[in-house]
Amino acid sequence: MKNRIIAIVLSFAVLSGVNAWADETTVNEIKNYEFYGSDLESYEIPDMVEEVGIYAFSKSESLKSISLGNIPYISSGMFYDCTSLEDVIIPESVKEIRNHAFAGCISLKEMEIPESVTKLGINAFYNCKALESVKVDGEVSEIPESLFEGCDLLSSMELPIGVTTIKERAFKDCLSLYNVVLPEGVLSIEDEAFSGCSKLLNIRIPETVDYISDSAFSGCQSKLNIVAIKDSYAENYAKSHGINYTEIEVVEPEVVEKKDLTKAEMTIDETEFIFDKKSHRPKVTVLYEGELLTEGVDYSLVYTNVKKPGTHKARINGMGDFQGKKTKKYTISVVNPKNVSAVNIKKKSVRFKAKKQIKKAAITGYQIAYKIDGKKGYNRKRIKNTGNLNYVLTKLKKNKKYNLRVRCYVKYGKKYYYSDWSEIITKRIKK
Repeated sequence: MKNRIIAIVLSFAVLSGVNAWADETTVNEIKNYEFYGSDLESYEIPDMVEEVGIYAFSKSESLKSISLGNIPYISSGMFYDCTSLEDVIIPESVKEIRNHAFAGCISLKEMEIPESVTKLGINAFYNCKALESVKVDGEVSEIPESLFEGCDLLSSMELPIGVTTIKERAFKDCLSLYNVVLPEGVLSIEDEAFSGCSKLLNIRIPETVDYISDSAFSGCQSKLNIVAIKDSYAENYAKSHGINYTEIEVVEPEVVEKKDLTKAEMTIDETEFIFDKKSHRPKVTVLYEGELLTEGVDYSLVYTNVKKPGTHKARINGMGDFQGKKTKKYTISVVNPKNVSAVNIKKKSVRFKAKKQIKKAAITGYQIAYKIDGKKGYNRKRIKNTGNLNYVLTKLKKNKKYNLRVRCYVKYGKKYYYSDWSEIITKRIKK
């Protein structure tokens, strides 16, 4: 059996934002969902770790940097929706980046995939909105489905020798992509591989290609040029699909001085929401020198979270004629209690009653806090109840005056979120 540190050390480490392993020489595994939704800001995986479970760090929204030690693979969903992750260096020990590994990492700007990597998973970098630069050195045989779909700022891509297939939607909706070079040996470009790449100007296709899907370039601009050898399959495809063809000439994009998006006026229609298990995306309006900008043309829009309680950000990233980014904060709060009462009943007990201020709000339950008047520190008790509170607090001391209060709470993942406390109620225990 693999040695593990005791749970109390692990819990402390997760909450305090430090590495969770007390003695790395005893640990060689990170379990499934081990740090799901944690508050870690940085982390160093010990060199002894050989196995990493699925979604191990997923939804750790404060995680900014990670050191991967000597792990042999990036597990499925390992950093899924780590919305603050900016700094990742993949070591030569990694042989595989699995499905959804970095999907939704909207702050990740660059990625270098080393020669050791021989397999990439579906959706591995899906919706990495800020990803600008990717270098693939590994000998991978295919670019899998939706690998870079939705990477709004990815502008250029040169794939390594060894790639034979560009799978479905591999680069779909890469809105800034203008130049692609496919290596000798590529055989097929499948459905919607470059669909929606509205700024794609040049794609160099080798003579080895013998299949291109009819939808491979759907939604691309009319200026698109297929650069290929004369009399090749690619030339015939271009002519039969009404796409510009050139043998050697590559049309360079117009050099336009970018406008600074940070100087734009960004507003959101709401800044406060109540947690109700639904998604909350405040409407964003962006004006630049009095003119309304368009999402998907002038900027991309991402939200750091839309459901979880807490303070979150709506962020715009410049694209097209604009560069830079800007953010606005909004909160999703736990509803406060109302109609709070505490009544003496027999056997040295108090009956607590309370309701949610907003009926449609979602809660996991209520937390009661109580102490003898004049003493320091409250005793606290959580009562799981999604409706109205009606709870009897027992074993109180007769003739003592107690201070009592209550608040609502939500358990989201492994973390608890709380509303404001109610006003303190003072009761003398008479019975």
